[in-house]
Amino acid sequence: MALCTCHRDDAKHRQSPNISEFKVYHGKERWDDLQREIDYYNTIIEWDDMWDLEIAQKWLQRGDRLFLFKPNGKVKGWLWVTTRKEIKALYINPKYRNVENARDLLATVGYEISKKWAIWWAHVEDWNLGMWYVAMAVGWKKVIDFHDD
Repeated sequence: MALCTCHRDDAKHRQSPNISEFKVYHGKERWDDLQREIDYYNTIIEWDDMWDLEIAQKWLQRGDRLFLFKPNGKVKGWLWVTTRKEIKALYINPKYRNVENARDLLATVGYEISKKWAIWWAHVEDWNLGMWYVAMAVGWKKVIDFHDD
């Protein structure tokens, strides 16, 4: 695992029409669409730290931000930004997973958060070479490697 950061001056910003911030909305429809994709995620990926709608509501209440990848108006991915300036849990549905969509998600979120923050950070797993490629393409830099030797 490695720690990487991005500074607004280094970021390659983009604004994709397929990326939008999830706004707390009391209607059932938006939550249902998010739940549908969470359910799909849980059928293809086993991850002990996966969040659910109850956790999402808590995170949103404390000020974390959820950005959604929504081609054709349906949730097909997400990226969380915490109040600690941490980027976490980037996911794109395998049917839509490619470098361009991942780069659009990361760069659009970078554009939005750079309005408030000069620098942000994330942990990237060593095995996730695709994420490294995308992160470097939008201006991220590795700060330190962590190894369990």
